[in-house]
Amino acid sequence: MVSRATVPALTLSFRPSTVSQTQRYYAIMTRAKRRAGINAPNTTPPLPPKTSMPPKLTPLSDTQQEVLMTPKTSRPPETIALAKSIHLKKATRAAGRPLIGALKPVDTASRMIKIRTSFEQPQNPHLVKVAVLGAANAGKSTLVNQIVGEQISIVSPKAHTTRERVLAVCTQDNKQIVFLDTPGVIPGRNRARMNRELVNASWHSLNEADHLMVVVDVAKVLNAPHTFSDDYLFERLQAYSMPATLIINKMDLLTNKSEAESVAKKFTALYPHFKRTIFVSALDKAGDGLLEVKDGLFAETVSRDWLFPADQRGEMSDLRRVEEFIRAEFFKSLHQYLPYMLKQENVGWTDLPDGSLRIDQIVIVERDSQHKIVVGSDGAVIRKVTTDARREIGKALRRRVQLFIQVKTRGK
Repeated sequence: MVSRATVPALTLSFRPSTVSQTQRYYAIMTRAKRRAGINAPNTTPPLPPKTSMPPKLTPLSDTQQEVLMTPKTSRPPETIALAKSIHLKKATRAAGRPLIGALKPVDTASRMIKIRTSFEQPQNPHLVKVAVLGAANAGKSTLVNQIVGEQISIVSPKAHTTRERVLAVCTQDNKQIVFLDTPGVIPGRNRARMNRELVNASWHSLNEADHLMVVVDVAKVLNAPHTFSDDYLFERLQAYSMPATLIINKMDLLTNKSEAESVAKKFTALYPHFKRTIFVSALDKAGDGLLEVKDGLFAETVSRDWLFPADQRGEMSDLRRVEEFIRAEFFKSLHQYLPYMLKQENVGWTDLPDGSLRIDQIVIVERDSQHKIVVGSDGAVIRKVTTDARREIGKALRRRVQLFIQVKTRGK
């Protein structure tokens, strides 16, 4: 141990001209003292305070202050969303990031499903309601989207992307098809792990349908002849006698097309009410199979008033479609169980002066560890989800969209 008395004096002759030079020389002296065994405090001279102008804040209006002063338990429903947007605005101010105008809550029209009770019926209108059934990932939603000509149901490589019944409409001349796209059929052994609404959605749709369209993944059936979902589906169908169309899908995955004939014979024997069997690849827009499916279903229409005007493709609300597109992108970017657990909350639906729509969404996760995964390294995941979802939302709403997604952990 070197004593203090034996330490030679360290003499530095300088005249610092900047703060950074002063800090560097302090660091040199500190390291020298530590090597000599002298306990030197690990301090650096304080930097002079930065002088910056605070952000210019616009005071809250009387209406906004009145909303915030009202107790949460006594707020009417129409002011809850407004209060959320005001709180977000105040939090953003506190963080030193001034907002360009105040966020507005989503309007009632954007929250409600699209129902038009008064529209002009064509001469001699015809209608059929078609329930779409099949195992998870059989291609039901992709097929419906291709026939309708617009992405009504979201799709992803993961099973049970469709979590509830989705209505889609296809109209041609005086005929209208109303599709009831359902979640994948869940066999008995997996029913306990799914919520009741998801389990029963497929079968409830049969109660309001006129025709049944069963979609089968031919490649999966050939690779695993005993698929539990298809076996359970056709077992349940024994209790029905509804006219149906059998769709043998994913023909593009087969090298020997003749193998699909055996699959068709197997299922037509299990349900004798199939009126036609059609072999298709739902991803092939130019294929003859999709046109054959459409023409076959139009032939099933009966004389009845339309339920929707000719220019309407679905009934889902704008807000719900936004949430679905965001959910679809998380399904593509995340793995295993995590995308199924995400919850969403809208905190802003603002029409901007340039005609675009600003949408502010909060994605809620259960734990901080999930927060890191959803955001991704340097924000890579959330940035990709936002970019891809914004593009799809803009197409669906037919306007320019600015999308902002914030990830939060529940309870924080």
